[in-house]
Amino acid sequence: AGLASRVPTPEASDAFDADGAVVSSPTTDEAVERAGGAARVRARAASGSSSAFPRNGEARATERHELIRSRVVRLDEKSASSRYGFRDDSLVAATFATAEVVDMLRNWVAHALFVARLPVVAIVALDEATLETCANANTALFSERPRAENNFDAPIPEITCLDATRGFFQDADALSDLSSLKNGPLIGHRENKAVFNQIGIVKTRVLSALLHANVTTLMSDVDVVWLRDPTNYFASGELRRAHVAVSSDCVFGFEPNRPPTDAFGQKPSPNNAEFNTGVLLLRPTRETISFVERWTASQLATLLTNHEMNDQSHFNAVVNGANARRVEINAGDVFAWDDDVDEALLATIVGSDEASSSASSSLDTSRDKNARAVPESELFPEAHERGLRPRYYLAADYPNGEEENALGDGSEKRTRVALLPTGLFSNGHTFFVSRLAERSGVTPFAVHNTYQYSGTAGKIARFRENGLWAVDDASYYGVGDKGHATDRKFLLLKYDVPRFLADPANAAATPKGGTPHAHIELMTYQVNRVRDGLALAEALNRTLVMPPLLSTCDRWFNLLPNCTQGDATFPMLAPVDHAFLVFALDAFEGGGKYVEHAFFANRARFVARSYGRETKKEAHDEDGDDEEDETETETETETKAFGLGPVARLEFRAPSFAEDAFEKEKAPFRVPEDFKSVPGYEPLDKATERAINTVKRGSPRHFFVEFGSVAAEVVAALGGRNDARLLVAEQLRPGAFGGFGNAEADAAFRAKMTPLVHEWCCRKNGTVPHLPTPYGEEERYGEYERIR
Repeated sequence: AGLASRVPTPEASDAFDADGAVVSSPTTDEAVERAGGAARVRARAASGSSSAFPRNGEARATERHELIRSRVVRLDEKSASSRYGFRDDSLVAATFATAEVVDMLRNWVAHALFVARLPVVAIVALDEATLETCANANTALFSERPRAENNFDAPIPEITCLDATRGFFQDADALSDLSSLKNGPLIGHRENKAVFNQIGIVKTRVLSALLHANVTTLMSDVDVVWLRDPTNYFASGELRRAHVAVSSDCVFGFEPNRPPTDAFGQKPSPNNAEFNTGVLLLRPTRETISFVERWTASQLATLLTNHEMNDQSHFNAVVNGANARRVEINAGDVFAWDDDVDEALLATIVGSDEASSSASSSLDTSRDKNARAVPESELFPEAHERGLRPRYYLAADYPNGEEENALGDGSEKRTRVALLPTGLFSNGHTFFVSRLAERSGVTPFAVHNTYQYSGTAGKIARFRENGLWAVDDASYYGVGDKGHATDRKFLLLKYDVPRFLADPANAAATPKGGTPHAHIELMTYQVNRVRDGLALAEALNRTLVMPPLLSTCDRWFNLLPNCTQGDATFPMLAPVDHAFLVFALDAFEGGGKYVEHAFFANRARFVARSYGRETKKEAHDEDGDDEEDETETETETETKAFGLGPVARLEFRAPSFAEDAFEKEKAPFRVPEDFKSVPGYEPLDKATERAINTVKRGSPRHFFVEFGSVAAEVVAALGGRNDARLLVAEQLRPGAFGGFGNAEADAAFRAKMTPLVHEWCCRKNGTVPHLPTPYGEEERYGEYERIR
């Protein structure tokens, strides 16, 4: 069901009093959801909105139907003198964007404003098109409108558009000379490393401008989604005294008592992973400003000579120094107390210390040294034990390999760096693969869509699979005027996976560098079912609902120890990019030929939000429990049945021959039913499931076709009843669907299908394919031919 509850939890604020001040009680543990665990999170996710656009009742109706307002601010000295219009105590949540990531930008803004409800949100526009989009955000970013009769008075959030276009940089022309789009706009294509590195320099210069203006900045990449407001968390414990806080590439949790090496030979310490600048908190201190200046200088030093180092690589280099001199603060310790340093914690180099003291007065600089000296292991024992507190470091502060500390010899002058825990600031592996957040029952503050294998298309697919994509509109969900269905028709697959393929034990025995033969067979088996689904969808003019994919082995960029990476457990729900090249799948036959496995759950939330009725109580949560009341909304949603129209079932008769591998040993793994016990899977919404179950055998909308039927025979069996908005194809085991009936058509379809399929990575000699079996050939499992 994903951690898409998208609603802050009351337990997350337990460590704070009513005014948001830190309560230094050793018995309070913030960011720990104590009641219900993953089951509670999953239940709350069911009432959340698949789309993060405002739900009915959340936006005020005006004549212009405003959802948000925008203001454009130039990053110049005049604006800097007024802190770019931000309040003194603001934590500014911002992202950088260029024109080619506008959909990602829509998603980022929607979650920041309407899910996490971050109070101050900004877009740093790197080109004119993005600046214009931001300035017209109410129409350019948000096209949906809640039903006017369901709206109530509510504040209209505001976006600040920070103008960081070419004119802001004196040497912009020199930078653009490196671009393949010479003298054109800065385009952030990661594949064009020279241009991508230019943008890294732009980023650090913008950050420097904000810091010089005394702006506390929470910068995140545009492929981040915010689920909760982390403001109070950043003000807690030792984290409030860090100059810089940054997310992690670590694929493990941060539990303090992990062994140095686990049972698979992995080293789980966060010290072994890079700092990831996808989520980055920068406080406007002298140390931070100096750090960012060195970060910029490090990038400029290699801009012409080393395109392999990007802004994140340089960040790590500056933290580590030439000889890896960053120092970890051991568990149970605190940052060394120093009166001068801590008095200047929020002082900037703008103006005198006296002038800056008023700007920092809003933050508690209490001299309660005893309270400050309490280690986090005692202050937040539960959160600490569960790996939900940061790790802390003193940066090397040796710029460009120089031996002398740029800020003096005392360690108290060095940059304090907090490494944010993966359990609360998730990366792409911990959230989408190992499901660390769901298994621990904690809703992260943010999710960064890293560690995937199909570029931007793969990131969008993962967001969709987990109900975190806010961009899809009514046409995507097959919804027309007044919530009625359009002519878009869908195909849902049901089939069994042999238990011997679903058993992870065989894959787990694979040595590092070996080929996980059982896993490759499992993926091939499922690729063949998707092959059947796409072929049937083509013959019946339908859109395939991608079946969930079962996995007994992770996928990685290099060799895997025993099929395992990080905290992954098996069998698991594999992201679609583990098996398919999503950008190719998206373009298949012109596009629009499939939707995600969570489509109907996402669709149900979309329709409930856009067309269902909600009461004032539901919209405003009058019971004060910080959760929307579910009963009435769910009832309205189910009675409308989402405008699906008729549902039909197509069953392939079981083969007449004797028991085969499916019936030998144990009961098979049923798709999708048995996925309900697999973390990350979101089942069909209740209305769709009920609509399917009402079509019984003997019903006019329950059809049988013989085992081995080809496309023309399936079309003939349905006759004029192919009008159902949803058709469920059942018992789709190997050989059940025979393809297109002639060798030429079968070969042509396989030629289209094969480029969609990814390869498994990695064994000692490279990758391993799991290609679809040609129609006319027998699918054979349990005797995988080893690849030499």
